[in-house]
Amino acid sequence: MRRSYFSLACVIFTTVLILFFLTNNLASQTSEVVSPRPEEEAAEKQPAAAEEEPEGPPADTSEAGEPAKEPAQAFPVPGEVAGDSVNVRSGPGTNYSILTKLNKGEQVVVLGEEFGWVKIEVPSATFSWISADFVERGEGNQGTVTANRVNIRAGSGTDFDILGQANSGDRIEIVDEVQGWYKISPPAGTMAWIRSDYIYYKEKAERPAPPPPPDDTPQVFARAEKLYEAEMKKPIDEWDFSKVIPLYQDVLKRSQNPSLRYLAASRLRLTSLRRGFQGRKERIARTDKRLQETRRKIEERKKQELAQIAARRPRETYTATGRVEKLTSSFHLGATHKLMRRKIAIYLLTSLKVDLNNFLGQEVNIKGKVEETLLPGVFLIRVDEVKLKRAP
Repeated sequence: MRRSYFSLACVIFTTVLILFFLTNNLASQTSEVVSPRPEEEAAEKQPAAAEEEPEGPPADTSEAGEPAKEPAQAFPVPGEVAGDSVNVRSGPGTNYSILTKLNKGEQVVVLGEEFGWVKIEVPSATFSWISADFVERGEGNQGTVTANRVNIRAGSGTDFDILGQANSGDRIEIVDEVQGWYKISPPAGTMAWIRSDYIYYKEKAERPAPPPPPDDTPQVFARAEKLYEAEMKKPIDEWDFSKVIPLYQDVLKRSQNPSLRYLAASRLRLTSLRRGFQGRKERIARTDKRLQETRRKIEERKKQELAQIAARRPRETYTATGRVEKLTSSFHLGATHKLMRRKIAIYLLTSLKVDLNNFLGQEVNIKGKVEETLLPGVFLIRVDEVKLKRAP
């Protein structure tokens, strides 16, 4: 009996040992199958369970978004960012690196949800990295992946998080190269993560319209009226409605009170008329100024011309100096002598008071009245007094 128990115990012990070795061997084989080959730049880190960020906006996010709801259909679905400066991370947790930031209203493609995080396609403005050892570069910025399950990472090194994988034959767009790594545009299949609080699914429900802002147009209208009255107290030339018109336009656009909108529109029309009147007055003033300037120039020109005429015309009585000679020509009626300066006759002479024959050939000073003759530039002196010119 004891021998039978001993034999049974041996069999059980042997069976347990066999199962133990088989289990270890199977685990080892499974590990070799699942793990990528070293030459394929295997993934060292798979996305861990999500470590939720604190309630409300993340520490480096400026505005909180609207909470996401369960999708109404299978993924992928279009989504919209519901906050400003929302972090896009390489994995579903705050321990993953930040790839970029998105702002409110930007569009994304949602691929799924996990532990309060939303998986999205990597935004096109974000760049990814792949080892140059597994890319055959073609013409220009094109490249082809040469191995399977090659990791697409968030940076140029194996210590950066994995965003996805590429397989042999996949085409990529190369942007830059840094120390054996290609910077590429995100290929299809690369994923990033955003807190679900900051994604809004457009296909689920319309975003509720924000409440209308309080109507402050009565205060705006009152401020406009105050400025308007202040301008009307100024002279017409100093009117300036540049600060008044935008206020009335704002009231007309936003006010919910029809009477207030009517008053604003009336003020705008009246202001437009006053500005037109001001413009016409300014044009009239400019025209009058030009006319006054033209008149002033005409008066100045007239004075100059009169001065020139007066300068050319001899005085009515004055003393002329020259040599008296007999006038032989009878063409100049009334003239009997002429006054010579060197060989040029400068005046014709006649006198009822003095006998000019007594001064023939002598240098004299003559005082008399000057008259114009019928010949232009020829003047006649009616001599009142003649004196011999003294020798110097």
